[in-house]
Amino acid sequence: MLNNKETYKIGGMTCASCAKAVERVTKKLDGVESSSVNIATEKLNIEYDKQKVSFDDIKLAIEKAGYKVIKENNTKSLELKIGGMTCAACAKAVERVTKKLDGVEKSNVNIATEKASIEYDSSKVKVSDIKSVIEKAGYSIIEENKKTLELKIGGMTCAACAKAVERVTKKLDGVENSSVNIATEKANIEYDSSKIKLSQIKSAIEKAGYSIIEEKKESLVDEDKLRKEKEMKTLFTKFIIAVGFSVPLFYIAMGPMISKPFGPWPVPSIIDPMINPLNYALIQMILVIPVMIAGYKFYRYNNCFNITWEIFRIKI
Repeated sequence: MLNNKETYKIGGMTCASCAKAVERVTKKLDGVESSSVNIATEKLNIEYDKQKVSFDDIKLAIEKAGYKVIKENNTKSLELKIGGMTCAACAKAVERVTKKLDGVEKSNVNIATEKASIEYDSSKVKVSDIKSVIEKAGYSIIEENKKTLELKIGGMTCAACAKAVERVTKKLDGVENSSVNIATEKANIEYDSSKIKLSQIKSAIEKAGYSIIEEKKESLVDEDKLRKEKEMKTLFTKFIIAVGFSVPLFYIAMGPMISKPFGPWPVPSIIDPMINPLNYALIQMILVIPVMIAGYKFYRYNNCFNITWEIFRIKI
């Protein structure tokens, strides 16, 4: 049985009797498991077996009863900037965890731009759910469109002026918060740069009868560049740690096995595999743990490792 849950908008309903009529005609169809109509939202929630009945059958039955079916398109597009990705395997990991969500139709990650382009059904999955699974996978969501702005306002003489500036800016679509300090004559505004431009905020303030005083701008900081530099520094530190423990590990593990004339390489008797095999094994385990911790993302998110692990599990 292939049950399919759908929501349709029904036109032409005027009362509760109309809602009952739609429920009745749809429930009569072979393959319809459940059918309920909300007269307030004019929506039909229906669950049916796709092998027995199709959307066209449901639509025809409703139209014969004198109503109209409007199939809503809930597909939306979302673009997210992802932090913490270092390679193509990371991009694949983000794609994999998002595609597993019921309602996500398409997910593509561009490692170069560090952006995920996702198409999803808003009736089945929320943006917060998509962000949550990405964060659970070990990555972060960078809210690049959220910005904070500080403007020096001229022409304010009292608290009422400050309130007026707050009021006109808060009315703008995209402005999330606005507060004005009459003492410093400054407005602190939080806004979404994907919805509103800085010039529009300034224009609204000027239309209200005030002026923008352009202060000397400090050198702008490229936050994205700083974040990438920080990530590269962290990766380099982990690389040094891994190399620092891998070199002695390689010497101890492989040295005694190298044949003449290049070996065997000498090791202290306390970790000599012929004299103290337990110590020999323990020292290798102690040395390999920091290497695995430094490169934990490879073991957790690398696609090849995951495939190998799945094969191993199946064989067990």
